[in-house]
Amino acid sequence: MHLKTNQLSNMLIDLDRALTRGEAENVVEAIKRIRLICDDIELSVQDEIDYAKRRDEALRLKYKHELINEISFLMKPVTVENVYDGDYLDHFVETRARQLAEAGAEAAHNAFWTEYLTLHGNIFGSVPAELLTPEAVAYLEKSGWKRVQVSVLDFGDALEVTMAFYEYCDEKFGRYIVVQESKTNAFMVLAFGI
Repeated sequence: MHLKTNQLSNMLIDLDRALTRGEAENVVEAIKRIRLICDDIELSVQDEIDYAKRRDEALRLKYKHELINEISFLMKPVTVENVYDGDYLDHFVETRARQLAEAGAEAAHNAFWTEYLTLHGNIFGSVPAELLTPEAVAYLEKSGWKRVQVSVLDFGDALEVTMAFYEYCDEKFGRYIVVQESKTNAFMVLAFGI
């Protein structure tokens, strides 16, 4: 693509030079070449768009899922770009546990996350708001937890969970947790609307 844009730039210079000198035949020739280069660029871009559409459709078919619920969660946001740098995650987990205990929400949090085996994701502290008392919700929100809507997406129990699936989730959902429900063995994605 870079080569084509360089060619286009050079042809525009040639066109400008031909216009300045009043060389009508060279103007017409430069315009024809510019059109050909632009057509070539357009075809290349359209090929990329078509490929992306075909890829999206293939992934949609491969990773069939259905939205089964929308739930309000409380989520403890991370405050750094990379949670794995240094001991940030250790401190985050300690703070999360302390805040849940102080809010009286630890049992509800642990009961929920016992039912759902976390396989992968990039959310490190969350609990459905409906499982908490109003006092616990108020305490956690005062402690910096954010209320977010979570889409619960069911991928069924036959999903082959691979790195390719995790990459798909990274691309498709942004902020999410991949879980497996202990009762049904169904794989689900909790997609956080942040």
